[in-house]
Amino acid sequence: MRWWLLKSAICLLAFWSALALALTLSDTRSHHPLILIAIFTAVPLGTTGLLGSFHELWSHTSLEDLVALLAESTLSTLTLAALLLAAPSLAAPQVAFVDGGLALLFVAALRVTPRVWRDRKSTRLNSSHIT
Repeated sequence: MRWWLLKSAICLLAFWSALALALTLSDTRSHHPLILIAIFTAVPLGTTGLLGSFHELWSHTSLEDLVALLAESTLSTLTLAALLLAAPSLAAPQVAFVDGGLALLFVAALRVTPRVWRDRKSTRLNSSHIT
């Protein structure tokens, strides 16, 4: 249970960072910022949980995991864009696409980093034993 909570917190930070950067890059101001934050938190977390991204070990990220992450990001982005089209006072729909790309980049980096770290560490240890 604790790992699921930690992974959720890490993803939340990535999603909030992506939203903040997307709003800044698109120079968008929302009339309802708290509702926007709530929606841009609930939808990505919901799709990530729905498609099972929290169930895998992050230290063994494979190509299939990254494809699943792409599917989650696509579903989340399209859902958010539809919501923004239905409620234009929240933000412009293009914010959803910028946010989706940034969130994918941030979460993918977070998912791959433990594996890269572990591989580099084991390579370094193996090379020091050879000499």
